[in-house]
Amino acid sequence: MPQLAGLNTERIASIVLVFGALLPASLWVTWAAEGRPGVRALVTRMFRWRIGPRWWLLILAGLPILTIAFAVLLGDSLKPVDIEPLVVGQLFGLLVNLLLINMWEETAWTGIVQTRLERRHGLATAALLTAVPFALAHMPLHFIGDFTVESLVAALVALLIVCTIVRLMIGVFLRGARDSILAVALLHTVFNRSNNDEGLVAGLVEGDARKLGGLLAVLVLTAAVAFVARRNLGRPYRLLLDLAAATSSTRSVSTDKDQT
Repeated sequence: MPQLAGLNTERIASIVLVFGALLPASLWVTWAAEGRPGVRALVTRMFRWRIGPRWWLLILAGLPILTIAFAVLLGDSLKPVDIEPLVVGQLFGLLVNLLLINMWEETAWTGIVQTRLERRHGLATAALLTAVPFALAHMPLHFIGDFTVESLVAALVALLIVCTIVRLMIGVFLRGARDSILAVALLHTVFNRSNNDEGLVAGLVEGDARKLGGLLAVLVLTAAVAFVARRNLGRPYRLLLDLAAATSSTRSVSTDKDQT
């Protein structure tokens, strides 16, 4: 694929991974382990949007604002922009990434892997364990172009660190956002749009400090949300969320039977 001019290798590979492996595997595993009620509960989590306007605002604006602030404090400078094209372009990019990749990707990583690990090991350990396959799934991109053993090892170490921090952030937000996969999928998209070279922060800030600023933003935002949602971070709340999802699924099945 890298030899084909004009092809976004990363995006195409992500789409193939999501729709060829992650999403089908998630639905299959859920059906095999929990049957139709489990699939219903997973789908309910995927599209849960009633989490409160403050959470939506925090998800959409928290990382970009903090990343820009840290980048400027670290020496970057704001650059003049034409607001309307920037906003339209960024909203379009955000929706494309969310609907094509991150929504279905997080159904697997958050809805299946991290959630099930949380039931056994707790939030922090689950985030650490999920970060390993999550990082490895991104490693093939580092085989494109020139690479060495040293560059691959460095890339893997960096990925493991960043992915651990990101998975911890997603785990914390998942508890605050009432187990909404939609919410953390949007958060994942906003994280990407705050850090990539075509994203919002890159469009507003000139300099090289925004990468470090983005990492600091994730740490600060995760700590702040963890403090606010601290009562909901333990394993008992995970079990309570699972019970609520199962109850909701059972009610949905009963309603369908009554209508039939």
